[in-house]
Order: sequence, then C-alpha cells, then structure tokens
Amino acid sequence: MFLRRFTDFILRSPLNAIGIALVTAFIPLINSFSILIAGLVALCKDALTSFLVTIAASLPLIVAWIYYPNSHTLMSGLILLNLLTWLFAVLLRKFGSWNIVIEVAIIIGLLIVCVVHWMIPNVQDWWVPHLSNYYKQANSTMNQSGADLLTLPSDQMTSVIATMKNFMTGVLVFLSLFIVITQVILARWWQALVFNPGGLQPELRQIRFSYAMGAIFLIALIGSYINSPVALDCMPVLIGAFCMAGLSLIHCLLAKNKFAWLWLLVIYLGIIFLYPVVIVIAIFALFDIALDFRKRFNKVKQT
Repeated sequence: MFLRRFTDFILRSPLNAIGIALVTAFIPLINSFSILIAGLVALCKDALTSFLVTIAASLPLIVAWIYYPNSHTLMSGLILLNLLTWLFAVLLRKFGSWNIVIEVAIIIGLLIVCVVHWMIPNVQDWWVPHLSNYYKQANSTMNQSGADLLTLPSDQMTSVIATMKNFMTGVLVFLSLFIVITQVILARWWQALVFNPGGLQPELRQIRFSYAMGAIFLIALIGSYINSPVALDCMPVLIGAFCMAGLSLIHCLLAKNKFAWLWLLVIYLGIIFLYPVVIVIAIFALFDIALDFRKRFNKVKQT
C-alpha cells in the first residue's frame, strides 16, 4: 500500500519529514499538504521534531514575510495557523481528547478577540468601511458577470453592515480556528487510516465540553444580551465550537439509525441555509453538558 510506505518513509527519520514538508510547501496547489505532514509527525513523534517540520512547512510564509513587508499581517496570520495546528496535534497526542483540543482552541479564540478589542478600541467601527468596500467590489464583479444577486438597496445594506460589524472579528477568528481544527482532523484521519482504520470516527462522536466551558458560554450569552461589544464578538467563536460539539452528539445518537444519512443531510442543509439551526445545535450541546444525552440514550436502549 503506497500510503503506508509513504507514511513509514516520513516517520522513519526527522530529515525525511522535514525534507518532504519543505518540498511540498513550495509547490503550488499541494503546499497545504506540508502542514498535514507536520500534523502527522506531531501525532506520532515528539513535539520538537514536529515543531521543526512545522517550521519547514511554514518556510515559504516566512520568506514572504521577510521580502514582502506589505504582506506582514497575512503572513503572520498564516504562520500562526500553522503553529496552532502543531500545538493542537501535540495536545491531541498527549491527552487523546478532542474535548481538550477544542476547548483550548476556544480559549485561544476568545483571548484573540479580547486582545483585538483592547488594541483597537471601537473595532466594530473599523470594520464598517472594509465591509462597505467589500460589498461594492463584490457587487461590481457580479454586475460585470451579468448577475444581480448581491444588489441591495443602500439602506438595507447599511443595516446589514451595522449588524455584521458587531461579529466580524469573532467570525474571522472562528473561521481561522475551524481551518486549524480541520487540518488536525485530516492529520488524525491519515494516522488512523494507516495505523488504526476506523479509529477517528468514534473519537469525533464523543465531543462534550466541560462545565467551565458551559459557564463561559452562558456568561458570553448574557453579555451579548446587554450589548457588550466584546461578548457579541465572542459569540461566533462559542456558537461555532458548540455547534461542532452538537454535531458530534447528533452523529453519535444517529450512529445506528438506518435513516441517519437523511437526517444528517437535512441538518447540514439547515446549517448552510438557516442560521437559527446553528444556534439550536449549539444550545443542544450546551444542555448536553448537564444532561449527558449519550448516557441517557444508552440507558433507554438497554431497557
């Protein structure tokens, strides 16, 4: 099996892993594969070796950061994502728990939101011209292509931007962390496929957060209702993470249902097209902290 031989080659020696990560990092279209190699090494080897592989995978970003000063912000963000991928993979190897990995991701995300609000007072107002420019550029592009899908009356667009500005930092932070978690999942899938086929799925069905994380969610929820700017911006991170935990619970409860594929199709379509579905799933995960629906479901099945 090619994948097994390729994996064995990467893990045989640190130089092999660093070399493959370095080469793939400079090849367009497959450069993202380099950070998966770093994640795999972090899951299978020691933290120092995997850190060196992560640096190799990040070398093109580091070079761009040095030679293109205008790209400092973007390159710094991408390098940070690679380092977080390494960190979360190391945590997963050490503790063997997706709960810990995602909770650490939540804490980091909330800290980033708080730091942004501390460094840029009234960051919501900072977003207004950027969102307006993005809308104008997107609208112009759609009009040039003969589509009119993004056209909205100016008063409606102003209202939409006035709402979006309260959450944009949190949305950007959550999307970044979602990319990182996805990369760790892919690295773990690779490891499981080679060494433990079928081992990843049961792990992802057991995500259930701690009481402390539930308390943080409730505090942020209360803060958002009193229009605290920081709490409002933290909600996308918390709702997104709790939605992931809720989906884990739903997958677990539907694991042996013969119509599971249909239910999951409906749920994922709801997530894509109906934002309230995301909130409902997140609240479902919040209640799961106290009620442990998996345990109750198993008791019902045994009776």
